[in-house]
Amino acid sequence: MTKTYLLIALIVLFMTSCNSGKIPKDAKIVAPISSTSTPKGSFLLADFSLEIPAGWEEMAAANTMRVTQFQMQAHPEYELVISYFGNNADMVDENIARWRGQFTKEDSYGILSLKSSGPTGVKILGTFKTKPFPMAQEFTESADYGMLAAILPSKDGPYFIKLTAPEAIIEEAEASFVELLDSYKR
Repeated sequence: MTKTYLLIALIVLFMTSCNSGKIPKDAKIVAPISSTSTPKGSFLLADFSLEIPAGWEEMAAANTMRVTQFQMQAHPEYELVISYFGNNADMVDENIARWRGQFTKEDSYGILSLKSSGPTGVKILGTFKTKPFPMAQEFTESADYGMLAAILPSKDGPYFIKLTAPEAIIEEAEASFVELLDSYKR
């Protein structure tokens, strides 16, 4: 019996000492968290920063498709969502087309005028397809709705920002949304 325990101990010792130090092929490599401190009111993603406008508050991401999200203190039921889908620059035009496709009727569409170079922002107003969850096929039409959305380039690929709300709230939020995009620094 003691010989069996000794043999098991030797096998375990041999196996643990033979570790080559190589990372397994299927291991997920996670970049270290940046230790760069940002000024109060700033937000750092990849290789760019944004200044969070007054009246917006960061919240924990509600699901894994979101990097983070913010709410307007005046209208906490609506969320500004930041998403990242990988290093795929082709997704820029595809996402603008997808955003436009989220409306059954488009009353207006325009590119936002920005001082900052880099981001591309759009404003869409019309009848929005309100869905119970993002990939749902069924929807109800919400008239007089709108969307402020933007693409933020980074070394890791584009980040996407989107706020969907009734048209009156979109109009109210537009100035602070543009302020957010104009604060983009790489």
